[in-house]
Amino acid sequence: MGRIIELIYNHRQSQPPTHSAERDLAFSSKTPPTEISYARPSLSSWALVLVGKEARKQIRYLTKNDPDDPTDTTQMRASTNGRNPTGSVAEWEKLTDNLSIPKIANKYAMRANVPWYLSEMMSAPTKGGAIVIRQRRPHTTIQVGAISSFVLSRNRYANGYLALPLAVWQFACKSHVDEKRVFSRFRFTVHDKTARACLDSLSAMSLAKLRASVAEGVAVGEM
Repeated sequence: MGRIIELIYNHRQSQPPTHSAERDLAFSSKTPPTEISYARPSLSSWALVLVGKEARKQIRYLTKNDPDDPTDTTQMRASTNGRNPTGSVAEWEKLTDNLSIPKIANKYAMRANVPWYLSEMMSAPTKGGAIVIRQRRPHTTIQVGAISSFVLSRNRYANGYLALPLAVWQFACKSHVDEKRVFSRFRFTVHDKTARACLDSLSAMSLAKLRASVAEGVAVGEM
């Protein structure tokens, strides 16, 4: 079937004449393929809409925790407020573990292969038709940043990939407040208020763990 579609698409009669209005309808997301007479623009329009719907669906998958990975923290709460007692709350180990571009890239490529492929085609340099991965500024980093912003745009609670860890990192680096706002507007990070709430929660948890450790040590006579 794939060979038949390829033959139809590449047939010289499938392309509209030079001055035909349908020549501008190739890869159109506005005009339904059923309203296009010539095969090539009709097929390209159909394929574009099909791929677009699948990409949107897979981005929606990325807004939710991976059902096949119990350690996944896609939706990671900055703090607990009682409204979602079963939600994953940020911890230092989770934040440092999640702030890994290779790990996020592998997760995206596995869970959302269509957005990953499309972003790779748009960002990766090629040589002789083969994709080249640069040592400095590899395109996979660009892909992770772009897809992460798409995910956070779809669901503000899906901040566990990059948005929350990066916001905490900005706080640690003492980034200017205007820089934080710009990153938040582009959906690269969560709002600074959320990052501060996360740090308050982390401090409280660290203090609670320290107190529990001291109490345990006293109980067994080590202190």
